[in-house]
Amino acid sequence: MKMFRFSISACWLGLSLAATTVAGGAPAVIPISAVLVNTPSDGRAGVFQSHNQKVVANANGIFMTYMQTTPDANNNPGMWCLARSTDGGQTFTTVYQSNDYTAPPAMETDENDNIYVSFPTYGVSTHFLGFTAANGYTAPAINKTYNGVSSGAKFAMAYDQQRQQFYLATQFGILLTVNMQGDLLRNLQLFSASQGYSATAYPHLFVESAGTTSVLHYAVTTADTKDGGNKIPYETIRYVKSPDGGLSWQAMGGTAISTPTTPEPTGPSTMINLADEITPWSTWLSTMHVKGGKVHFAYHTGAPWDPAYFNNPGHIDRQHYMCFNKTSGVREIDTWPGTWTGTSITISTTDGLLASNPNDPSSPLYMVGASTAGHLSALVSLDNGSTWEDYATNSLSIGLYAIGGCRQVTADGKVIGSFSGKAKSGDPWRTYFFSMPAVSAANLQSKYKP
Repeated sequence: MKMFRFSISACWLGLSLAATTVAGGAPAVIPISAVLVNTPSDGRAGVFQSHNQKVVANANGIFMTYMQTTPDANNNPGMWCLARSTDGGQTFTTVYQSNDYTAPPAMETDENDNIYVSFPTYGVSTHFLGFTAANGYTAPAINKTYNGVSSGAKFAMAYDQQRQQFYLATQFGILLTVNMQGDLLRNLQLFSASQGYSATAYPHLFVESAGTTSVLHYAVTTADTKDGGNKIPYETIRYVKSPDGGLSWQAMGGTAISTPTTPEPTGPSTMINLADEITPWSTWLSTMHVKGGKVHFAYHTGAPWDPAYFNNPGHIDRQHYMCFNKTSGVREIDTWPGTWTGTSITISTTDGLLASNPNDPSSPLYMVGASTAGHLSALVSLDNGSTWEDYATNSLSIGLYAIGGCRQVTADGKVIGSFSGKAKSGDPWRTYFFSMPAVSAANLQSKYKP
């Protein structure tokens, strides 16, 4: 499991903060609200990591998945829950739960307000469930199992509205394509699960839609397996895209790639991280977003788990926001060397959420993560990543883990997500929902002051 940022405070999270004014005439920093949803019985894996989407919204409410319990060493399954809020995220009610040997399911919604979840049963199969409003989302109307297609705890899901199909990515480099009824259309070994000393680990999926066409973007954090991943867990970040619903694949600049392709650093897929960030350093992709002709990434490179590297004079600790031109494949923006900062908020996070309205190239782009002060915080870019400004914060200092959320700003203008948090050492980890108002057209001229 990935390393995480931890800070301690005697205060407890769950309060919205009054908007504050930054000195020098900068825009006001608005509040991020956080609502306690659940106290899992066994730790921070309740909303395990930011590589997939576990919070969505539609006309019938806000939905999120989390683990009440996690699978244990005695082969006991965990219990995952589908929760729903009908009051804008102030309270949540469990509408469905199931015992499975899995991590919290990835989730999507569609134009008809249906809810879809996907998850693996480790070592056995992959599952796809569909829920409708007809029974209040309390039982799946679709329940499909794809035997022999398994994943570990790392998996992702994305909905392609134009092609009316879903993509399910596994830890082991497999990409499934299923239709709206959950019928399996394609089982593709996109990346070799393991080759040489590299293996696929955390996949990310993003469907970019334009008119009647769509492009599937796929990125993955790879693992270094020289020592079984015990000391140097994560190696590089690889990227490929498909312009035809997963039938053919390309590197960022359009060069054709045959499948299965290799996860090795020398492979033909586009390497997102810098060349000097490969082993022995540990590089992990927290979030990916595509908008306005750009592919946006947030990732962190730091010391691996091997204690010998923490006191190494060459130890690096880098926070990247990185932007590529999706057509040419050229890296156009990188906040490193330097910091990813607005006026007073600096993002330094091993997990996080990039969100926007991807169908509007001019819409603001948000990054929610941990700040150097240890707070749940957000920056905003009004120019598609070229510059960033302070946007929002929750000022209480607590342990933060697996900050993630919905890729799209909701129809009622909110950025929403979830995370695990604890107030002080010795307290249990708790599962939280967070939200903040997005920039509206009406307040752009006043620089989004509430």
